[in-house]
Amino acid sequence: MIGALMEISKLITELNTFEHLIFDFDGVLANLPVRWTPAKQEVAQNLDIPTSFPIPSLTELFDWAVTTQQRDVYLKIMNRYENESLVQTELSPLGVWLRDSQRPFFLVSNNTADTLTNFLRQHQLTPQLRSSKSAQDMAALKPDPSVMQDLLQQQKLEPEQTVFVGDSFSDLLVAKKTKIHYIYYHA
Repeated sequence: MIGALMEISKLITELNTFEHLIFDFDGVLANLPVRWTPAKQEVAQNLDIPTSFPIPSLTELFDWAVTTQQRDVYLKIMNRYENESLVQTELSPLGVWLRDSQRPFFLVSNNTADTLTNFLRQHQLTPQLRSSKSAQDMAALKPDPSVMQDLLQQQKLEPEQTVFVGDSFSDLLVAKKTKIHYIYYHA
């Protein structure tokens, strides 16, 4: 299902029709106030991208970082910027419902593993988390479907009983490519 932005009560009713819930993180469970432009500039500089180019997107920067050392540089910088923003980050209304309902869930996010771990612990969501996939787990960031395919296979999730809640066209593409349901939600 491809849906428009839903109010929270309708969204919860819809989510309760699925056995398996997979969420994107930033924009869905939280809105990280990350200073993306300086983060991207620092990554680009450290990866020796010519300054004559416009600043690439995060996905393009991740793809540029082909060696393990370059990926580590990307992840270290992004982790620092993301974690700086966690101090001021609240749980979204959907995240509050998820915590209070004690509903098991999965995460697939282009954010770093430390960011996900720290936020989930800070907001008492760790007990319900069944599995997560972060930037460290990906050969390519979303919308590449491989990380979602791996999660579905590893956890033995039936696509027809699974919904991915995301806030971007990349998230929609991942759901479409893996044949799972999709609901658009932006916190």
